[in-house]
Amino acid sequence: MSGAALDRGLFRAFDGLDTPIWVFDLDRPGIWDANRAAMRLWGASDRAELIARDFSAMSASTVTRLNGYAAAFREGRTVEENWTFYPKDGPVSVRCVCQGVTIDGGRLAMQVEAQRTPGDAIDHQSLRMVEALRHTSLLVSVYGMDGAPILRNPAAVRAYGDPQRPTGGPERMAAVGADAAEAIIAAVASGDAPGFTGEALAHTVAGPRRHAIDIRRTHDPVTGAPILLVSERDITDRWEAEQDLARLYEEQRQILESVPEGICRLDRHGVVTVMNRAAAALLDVTIDAALGQPFLALTGLTADPAAAGLLPGPASGVFRFRTRTGREIPAKCVSAPLTEGGSGTVLCFHDLSERLANEQALRQAKERAEAGERAKMEFLATMSHEIRTPMNGVLGMASLLLDTGLNDEQLYFTRTIRESAEALLTIINDILDFSKLEAGKLDLEETEFDVAGLVDSVIDILNPRAEAKGLAFSAQITPGVPVLARGDPGRLRQILVNLVGNAVKFTAKGRISLTVERAPDPDGAEPTGAARLRFSVSDTGIGIAPQAQARLFSMFTQVDASMARRYGGSGLGLAICKRLIAIMGGDIGVTSAVGEGSVFWVEAPFAVAADGARPGLAALNGARVLVVDDLGVTGESVRRQLAPWGVETVGCPAAGDALDRLRAAKAAGRPFRAAILDQSRAEGGGEGSGSATARAIRARFAAAELPILLISPVGFALQRGAATAAGVDSVLAKPVRQSLLLDHLARLLGGGGGPTPARPPVKPPPPAARKMRLLLAEDNPVNQQVAVLLLRKQGHSVDVAGDGREAVDAVRDTPIPYDLVLMDVQMPEMDGLEATAAIRALPGDRRRVIIIAMTANAMQGDSDICLKAGMNDYIAKPVTPDKLASVLAAWSQRAAPALPLAPEPPTAPLADEALPLFDEEARAELRDALDEDGLRELERVFLDHAPDQMRAIADTRDPAQLATLAHSLKGGSANLGLTAVRAAALALEQAARAQAPAAELDRRVADLADRFAQTVAALERNSV
Repeated sequence: MSGAALDRGLFRAFDGLDTPIWVFDLDRPGIWDANRAAMRLWGASDRAELIARDFSAMSASTVTRLNGYAAAFREGRTVEENWTFYPKDGPVSVRCVCQGVTIDGGRLAMQVEAQRTPGDAIDHQSLRMVEALRHTSLLVSVYGMDGAPILRNPAAVRAYGDPQRPTGGPERMAAVGADAAEAIIAAVASGDAPGFTGEALAHTVAGPRRHAIDIRRTHDPVTGAPILLVSERDITDRWEAEQDLARLYEEQRQILESVPEGICRLDRHGVVTVMNRAAAALLDVTIDAALGQPFLALTGLTADPAAAGLLPGPASGVFRFRTRTGREIPAKCVSAPLTEGGSGTVLCFHDLSERLANEQALRQAKERAEAGERAKMEFLATMSHEIRTPMNGVLGMASLLLDTGLNDEQLYFTRTIRESAEALLTIINDILDFSKLEAGKLDLEETEFDVAGLVDSVIDILNPRAEAKGLAFSAQITPGVPVLARGDPGRLRQILVNLVGNAVKFTAKGRISLTVERAPDPDGAEPTGAARLRFSVSDTGIGIAPQAQARLFSMFTQVDASMARRYGGSGLGLAICKRLIAIMGGDIGVTSAVGEGSVFWVEAPFAVAADGARPGLAALNGARVLVVDDLGVTGESVRRQLAPWGVETVGCPAAGDALDRLRAAKAAGRPFRAAILDQSRAEGGGEGSGSATARAIRARFAAAELPILLISPVGFALQRGAATAAGVDSVLAKPVRQSLLLDHLARLLGGGGGPTPARPPVKPPPPAARKMRLLLAEDNPVNQQVAVLLLRKQGHSVDVAGDGREAVDAVRDTPIPYDLVLMDVQMPEMDGLEATAAIRALPGDRRRVIIIAMTANAMQGDSDICLKAGMNDYIAKPVTPDKLASVLAAWSQRAAPALPLAPEPPTAPLADEALPLFDEEARAELRDALDEDGLRELERVFLDHAPDQMRAIADTRDPAQLATLAHSLKGGSANLGLTAVRAAALALEQAARAQAPAAELDRRVADLADRFAQTVAALERNSV
């Protein structure tokens, strides 16, 4: 760095000079010192005031200029420039010579010596222009005609560098590039172009920038030489925004063209201004031809008033376009107004032809599928009928044959016939269940049931099969399982019977257990008032290989083909279970290993119908019980069933050790509170061994100290007197049902116990039917014979009709009315439904005969069809003796006397005759037969139709019409026991048939209207 060192003492030598001299500190911007002439030029009152001035707010251009000065000083150069000062007496233009000096031990400073320009030489306008150019953001440069830079304003210097420096920026026009600069210079220099205006990529110090450029030819005011004046404006931000907008527009255009829907923009007159290719293709026009055309004219919708709503929108609808080629297109249109001042509409549309064709095809396919489904269901119903009809004969005849005197061989053959028929019936029922599931025709029942009772019923059904194979069968219900639940107990029992039945079938030895427990909800939070129950069936059977488990729940599938030959079955049971449990909202699964047995489980949610706590079972918690069982089978079952309830069981394999165990426990201060003995196992399994052990225990322990519960086979359980004499406090028959075990033990321990209060009582068998006179309508000779034999065996008198027409004739013509008709549904000539309708239309009491449908159809809805046809009940074939006896017993009490019709009086009652509104006896019998809801339904039907009949009666005086209308009203009111209306209608009918005078007819009509109004009012009051 060059420059003389300067201190304030030396600088004082300049005070006497008239030339302004001052020093500017470049490192710490500010006046370091100044002579008196400089203070006057700066307009300062003294040196201290000038030195104290703040230069921190200098403009960027001034800072840039000072930095340029510093660079020149470091290179040893002196800088000369014209500066303008503004003292109080006006602007002063001076020529400043600047050179570098060092101050305060080495800081770079600028010493300025100013030479005044005469006042008359100052061009104030030029000064203003210079100042403007110094501070403007425009880049202003002066170039020679060769394109070399001569002068730049501070903004241009910042962009391109100082042209006065040897390396001060490009030697040619930086804004347009070398080739373009040559062309522009040549054109402007020759006068071919007055100048150049455009945009170009400028190569600035900061990198490439987009500039707007204006180039003009002029002359140097000093030398008169031609020069180029270039002004530039940085438009990079605007240009980039425009490029982004152009890219966005192109993307939107591509999106618009890629959309398969037709899209148009319409002006406020509905004229197309924008259209994509899809719209043009749909309307059979080119885009160029469509632009400027009214949209409604292009689509042939000019005459459609509904289409006018599309403009300006919003609107939507389906329209039929008619293109200029004559093609008609169903199209879905949606329009919306443009948001900018409502200046137009955007409209989208697409061709519905393919969709409508698909919908039509789907409708046709659906109709074909429904027709096929109906055909399949009708075929299944027919096959059910065709199979069940001979099955009815096989089972009926086998049952009758078993009641005759047979030797052992004959008895074996007959039982085989019945068991084979029942097995075949089970397969048929499985197929029907499968068909119902496939067709979605199976509905679930929603009723309250006892969980323990349902488990016990499964034990009752399958325990005989388990005992026949020597299998131990037990069930347990863990705490937390509700006593009562709501669901479909019939279908749940069907699932459990299938799973337990399979366990019995595939287990040759060992045990089977059924466990019920409360499972966690899969969603994590169990709903209030609900419980998810898990039923697990475990066995020690043959087990299932892993690769075969995936096929278990498929239709008509078993583990392998040999299973069907060895064990039998249709392969539908587990598949049906899976479908049923899925309908219940649950799941089914299995874990198994070959040779180790299997565990099948089902889970399903149920509503909790009542408090799940069992009364009296709290006494079991903590109780110690001794279980005497030499083989351990009963003891293990008892232990598993009692452990969840807090009972500690201790096994004793030998009866002789029981007394020792009891005494030792008492001496240790932990006595047993009860003893459970196995009648068939203790002391070698002798017939009286359990009783002997009980007597030995009772001789040393009182009943109050140690109650005894004896578990025994069913046969011994009936000998309760002998057990009581031996000191046994309670006897429980095998298999051990957990609910009964808990109740018995709780009662013995003082907790009350007893049967679960919430469990519904077992219904007694229906009372035997009174001997009745019956009509059997059946076309199949075998079924006729079976039914006649069964009915006569039960003590009934039976007549047979071979078809529906014979049945109607028999009911109508018999001198002694039948108590009940057993009506087959499918018969030739006239089927059971038609025959029932004909019987219900008979006059008098004969039409009221009880009709029970007998049908082999077992599909959903069959019972509803029969009841709607006028039948009273429904029984499915094959008809077993017990089933038939139960139905006849239920209806025998209602069969006689038949519901009487009110006797027709010989003369019509007069208007002043006092008659009750209702026949209370007849209505009571109706109520017994139909129940209250049924009677209310009949009344509702009467009230729906009778007012129309009354209006028709009031509007006519034609005797024939009056007689017909009155007769119809009379019959309907008589069926409901409406005595007053029936009597008044009868009086009007008789008067009309007798061609009574008009006055008499008017009187009868008025009397009927009055009685009708009173009766209707009474019926409406009673229904409230």
